[in-house]
Amino acid sequence: KKIRSLESNKFSGALLFKNITNSNLEQLDLENNELSGTIPTQIGCITKLTYLNFGFNQFSGSLPSQIGLLTNLQYLILSRNQFTGRLPNELSQLTKLIQLSISHNQFVGQLVEFPPTINITIECIQSGLDDTKCPKGTFISDVAYYIMVAFVCVGLVLQIVVLVLLRMNSNTSLIRSTNPYFSYSTIAGLVCLLGATIPFGYTLINRPKLNRDICCRASMIMTVLGVVFVFGSISARNYPIWQIFDNPTLREIKLPPAKLARPIFWSLLAAICLDIPLLIDYQAVDDYYGCATKNSLSPVFITTLGVLFFLLAAFAFYTCFKIRNVPSRFNDTKNIARATYNLLTFGLAMVILGFATQDPLPLFISVTLAIFLGTLTFVWSVHLPKLRKIYGSNKNSIEF
Repeated sequence: KKIRSLESNKFSGALLFKNITNSNLEQLDLENNELSGTIPTQIGCITKLTYLNFGFNQFSGSLPSQIGLLTNLQYLILSRNQFTGRLPNELSQLTKLIQLSISHNQFVGQLVEFPPTINITIECIQSGLDDTKCPKGTFISDVAYYIMVAFVCVGLVLQIVVLVLLRMNSNTSLIRSTNPYFSYSTIAGLVCLLGATIPFGYTLINRPKLNRDICCRASMIMTVLGVVFVFGSISARNYPIWQIFDNPTLREIKLPPAKLARPIFWSLLAAICLDIPLLIDYQAVDDYYGCATKNSLSPVFITTLGVLFFLLAAFAFYTCFKIRNVPSRFNDTKNIARATYNLLTFGLAMVILGFATQDPLPLFISVTLAIFLGTLTFVWSVHLPKLRKIYGSNKNSIEF
């Protein structure tokens, strides 16, 4: 047979090759077994191999130099073993190689230099190599994950309690005057952003790839919904106020639910249209934490989605800036502006820290705390003053 697929069994012991001269074997997959010992030098006799997968076993020792005789090899997967020593220079002779995966081993030295004409993907996370191309990052611990999830749950409970209290008092003049639909949509967005950190954190712990794939897509969907609802709602509410104060002949602020819903709806529709092709391709990274895309068109969609997010956030910031000089009686509007500045500040800090580290623990902590503190300040600045007046001594006061 040209293909030997023996993955995910419980084969154990050493690997032996007999009578393999002039073998027609093209694919050999022994992934996820319990094989141990060294790789036999006879591996170099299977010269027609194009796919060789020894990943997720217990192989040890150095790689034989005879592996360089497999000149037809396109995929060489050796991750999740206990290989030691230096990589044989003969690897550079594999000019047809497309993927080399040596992650999670105990190699020493540097990567082999491949000819510049080879378009090869090298996965060497925690391979032991002292090379800048091979990050030394790892997954976060379950304890750290659950601690951060506890913070998220506190924020989620807080948002739900505020939502219930606002809904219970939706007929009061105080809530009606500030448009309850704005409160509902921003709370929905903050809940989505907080909730997105839970599946995002799951992609950073050592779990089966299929489950992490699902969490990658869930975190993206919830992030899209959260950004659109929060910044779309702020923009929709502040824009007419800005227009009114640029037009002194107007004396009332009227923002019907339809006007609030329209920009949110179109922004959400655009974000979802950009998100659908990404969800097909968005998945967890093999042998490492985080998510990635492999389709060549995906970066285009990600960039466009990022531009949409930036425009939404920038317009929300701009409307807050334009209404900074409204009369002092419009305290609620100024509270929203302050909360928006805080959200953008925490968001910018999250992006900077995310790009600055390759370690998943500070990445997860920075993302979770930024979103948690952002939602906390939003509740404190925007929703808590209303509830304090409703349940305080001045229950009948009206705020514009």
